[in-house]
Amino acid sequence: MDNIKQYPETLEEAVEFVISSLSKEDRNTIKNIRKENLIDLYFGLGTWIRNSLGLWGDNKKLLGTDEYKNDHPDNISSKIIKAVWDKLNEEQSKI
Repeated sequence: MDNIKQYPETLEEAVEFVISSLSKEDRNTIKNIRKENLIDLYFGLGTWIRNSLGLWGDNKKLLGTDEYKNDHPDNISSKIIKAVWDKLNEEQSKI
């Protein structure tokens, strides 16, 4: 998972980017984590999200949205992780 040149501008774009950057094994691991244990992803995946998606200030478009304007990068990455988990489990329920 490398840093990207153009940052996602919405939560949906961020979720799609994260999912597309994960291996199949990592997607399955995240999908099978209990929702209340998503905090366990804070340091690994969360750190990668904060750094790769410009949450420390570089991603002006995403950070400037009403939803994230005054939010801390740690909180934003947690919201992205939850949205990734939701999306992976939504896809599983369609099978």
